Amino acid sequence: MKVFGDYKKNERDDLFFKELEKQLSNTNKDINIYFGYPIIEMDNTKNFLKSILICNSGIYVYYDNIEEKKTFKRFITKTIMDSPDIFDLYEEDNDIVTYFKIENFNEVINDICNKQDVFSDDNLSELNTIIQKSFGLTKKDERKVSKPNSLGDLIKQRNNRLCMFDESQFNMVYEDTNTHLRVRGLAGSGKTILLVKKMAYLHYLYPELKMAYVFYTVSLKQFIQDLFMRFYRDFDKINDPNFENIHILHSWGNVKTDGFYSSICKNFNVERKTLSDVIAQSNKFGFVCNDLLNEIKNINNTGVYDKIFIDEAQDFPLEFFNLAKNVLNPAGTIIYAYDELQSLNDSDISMPTKEEIFGNEPCNDVNLKTCYRTPNQILITAHALGLGVYNIENEKTKWANMIQDLSTWESIGYEIESGELKYGKDVTLIRKKQNFEQYDNPIEFSIHNTDIEQYSSVCSEIYRLITTEDIKPEDILIIDLNSISVNDDYISFKNEFYKLFEFKEEKNDYLANVNIVNRDNAIKFRIPNSIPFTTIFRAKGNEANIVFILNAHSLKNIYSFTRNRIFTAMTRSKFKVYISGQSSIQKYIDEFDLVKKNNYKLSFKYPTKTELSNLKTIAKKESKTATSFEKVIENFKELKDNPELIKELLLSQTGQSDVEGLIGFIENLFGEKIDE
Repeated sequence: MKVFGDYKKNERDDLFFKELEKQLSNTNKDINIYFGYPIIEMDNTKNFLKSILICNSGIYVYYDNIEEKKTFKRFITKTIMDSPDIFDLYEEDNDIVTYFKIENFNEVINDICNKQDVFSDDNLSELNTIIQKSFGLTKKDERKVSKPNSLGDLIKQRNNRLCMFDESQFNMVYEDTNTHLRVRGLAGSGKTILLVKKMAYLHYLYPELKMAYVFYTVSLKQFIQDLFMRFYRDFDKINDPNFENIHILHSWGNVKTDGFYSSICKNFNVERKTLSDVIAQSNKFGFVCNDLLNEIKNINNTGVYDKIFIDEAQDFPLEFFNLAKNVLNPAGTIIYAYDELQSLNDSDISMPTKEEIFGNEPCNDVNLKTCYRTPNQILITAHALGLGVYNIENEKTKWANMIQDLSTWESIGYEIESGELKYGKDVTLIRKKQNFEQYDNPIEFSIHNTDIEQYSSVCSEIYRLITTEDIKPEDILIIDLNSISVNDDYISFKNEFYKLFEFKEEKNDYLANVNIVNRDNAIKFRIPNSIPFTTIFRAKGNEANIVFILNAHSLKNIYSFTRNRIFTAMTRSKFKVYISGQSSIQKYIDEFDLVKKNNYKLSFKYPTKTELSNLKTIAKKESKTATSFEKVIENFKELKDNPELIKELLLSQTGQSDVEGLIGFIENLFGEKIDE
């Protein structure tokens, strides 16, 4: 039995609902009970159901007076009419819906337990979807399929499964939020969906509230805006939202895109700092947030926002949260969602704790344990590679990183199969089977000698998928892990791509296109009939049925940094992932083989607290090293047409006076002789 909502009961109803749950908890029927569910009339009158119970025996609606019964009956009738199959059943037999008062409690219990089933499992699934207004979670896949069980057909079958919220998701959206709220969940657990849905619902109920939705990845803006409108229409099919009170904002903002930071600057008439103003700072966004906070903290204000929703919160520094708190009205709240395993910050910033953010102010938790996007095989492999679970050297695990807080494992949906989840102890962790079909071969690796060979092979596979496997360009996402060379890589990749994809005169277009999403083109992520080619920073927050990860060998010596990127890239996938690169990725292939050998379980000895502390320190140093390396490479790329300047730069940085000295310095540094 699943319970949705939290009805604000009086004492009489409270006893009734407790007894209802008690009596029905031992039945073998699939029962869903909704308490206090919001219902919207066509004249925008807002009401709330006392309780609606749905099971194979029928629909049972609790009411207290005749006016309630009339209101609830209108709602149930409209709901049933949204499904042709259920409406046909209703026309044949009106008894599939029972309206009852508290004095008929025993009759209802008897009816549920003994009545012959009137709804199939598919009917129940659709009915719950309609009740929850969760049709907007997916779009119907209308692709034409040329052969059964092609990859495209399997994706279509999965995409067209009816979706519904689980209890945690439903309650997160519809429960009143009078305190701050922290939402924790893995990639694909629905964090963004829930934040946007809750904002749409709250805006419908309280259109006078000023709300901001803040995200880290620039390319998410259009997606969030479209999602908000789609969800708002679940509650109000006639009127538009008031965008004077709804602000969907990138974190920083720039000349082209409004940002939370830049809008606060404008609100308080403070000059906005740009990236070039703080280029020397390691925590750039934290620096500008703190600087702005110092400018405005003594200004008397009643608050800019009533609610601030923060997506991708793992990428925000504490200084940002401090700024957000400062611009809330006194009764305002922050609702933030994060996956600490996805942090891509280029400094030693770590996700602040609730206590660091809010002090003694209350902050409730919602833990989203189920992943609805990424198949378990991909998710568990991503964790294994990202953390280094099966990276065994000299019979000892060489960790890349590790979750510091043991309780996090349970909060993200892992369970203990054997051993103990304690520091320094052996443990085996598993995930529950997902409620959707999984593809037999969801992860493929390939090794190539050169970049061109890699790009040619990937293009050939994409061509095969589109021409023989019913795959659409919109199914695919390409992530280049070599972010510092993404523009050059894109040019090389595009040349190989258009050797295969012929121009179609009748369509005045190619069979498929490929478009770059980079710093200069960050907003338009999805283009019809085109495949995005981007870095992990632009891909983050987006998803695709099939993900191609290129250049997995890049930055291989910056160990934890590289693996974090591979983990994040893999979890963009809803169905299948391809990982390609040069010979050094053989290490990842060996570890993947161990994941499969262990039946997609994570078996390891948990690091001690001392080892965890060392890992955290190493990860921070490597992140700084990677950032410094990328900056140096970017500078060198700008100088590639000026070899004399490059020579002078190298001589200056190594303290050598001539090229011979520079060669000797390099030979001594690496212990290798440079051939003439």
